[in-house]
Amino acid sequence: TEPPNRAIVTVSLTEKAKDQFTTGIGYGTDTGARAKLGWTRSRVNDRGDDIYSNIQVSQIGQEVTFQYHIPWPHPLKRYLSWDTGWKHEETTDRESTLLSTGLSLKRIEQQHWQYSVGVNLEHENYQQGDNPDETITYALPNFHYIRRQLFTRPDATESTLKYWFDTSLGFSLLEDHTLFWSVLGGASLVHELNHTHSLATRVELGAIMTGDFYAVPLSKRFYVGGDQTVRGFRYNTLAPEDEDGELVGGQFMNVFSLEYRYRLTENWQAATFVDTGRSYISSHAPFHSGAGIGVRWMLPVGTFSFDIAKPITGEDDSSIRFHLYLGMVL
Repeated sequence: TEPPNRAIVTVSLTEKAKDQFTTGIGYGTDTGARAKLGWTRSRVNDRGDDIYSNIQVSQIGQEVTFQYHIPWPHPLKRYLSWDTGWKHEETTDRESTLLSTGLSLKRIEQQHWQYSVGVNLEHENYQQGDNPDETITYALPNFHYIRRQLFTRPDATESTLKYWFDTSLGFSLLEDHTLFWSVLGGASLVHELNHTHSLATRVELGAIMTGDFYAVPLSKRFYVGGDQTVRGFRYNTLAPEDEDGELVGGQFMNVFSLEYRYRLTENWQAATFVDTGRSYISSHAPFHSGAGIGVRWMLPVGTFSFDIAKPITGEDDSSIRFHLYLGMVL
């Protein structure tokens, strides 16, 4: 006799196409309208190498990236990555063009944590305010780490903790006066008080150690303002200024955020929040704060946020800004 509860399962496998193309258009308050075109080639050879490339165009800049992944030994969990890119960005009081290439070892553990350790060679041309163009070529050993932890409780509520740490050591190759060490770290927590009410908080701190801050490349300095730091202010408009009122960027950065969320349906939440932060050279620099309301749409890939915010400190305290952002799952 045959055993009970027996089932026959038929599995059919189809080989994935080697070349895949992706396109997308969108809008974000930090970037404006944007469009993206991506190309991926899997299994370049018998070793399992992969190629990833993207072209992205927005109202504040353009970016081209190319990645070549070599399994070491697992193609999805640990691999060597050769990354090359070109990026041009033009925002308030500054313009920067960056060409970079580098080799790194990357490790990914599903959606829980990932790290990268490597070294880049970067060439940057930038202009700050009305100052003359500056050009610098430098090496950048770097380390990046991010981790996500999920805590569930018997009452079916949960909390999500995410924290990250980035550090890099930059030194110029053609000049002898530029050396800097940059450290950036932060954490965010979403804590469900019950099925209806939850709190979200975020903190991020950064510092650049150097003997000559004004020799640090413009793209490595700190700026705040926008939907990722202090809502109610325009993207990257909060930073120290020179004697002409032009933004020069900060040597240090502090950002804090607190948000209350109320569940409307299973996938929609209403929110009210307050942000505060500063980018500074002198520790006496003031914090800039903004507050507002918004809605959250919970998607499988992350959280889509739509916010209305206004400054509550500073000279710009009468303006109201809209912020759109899609926060991806780690």
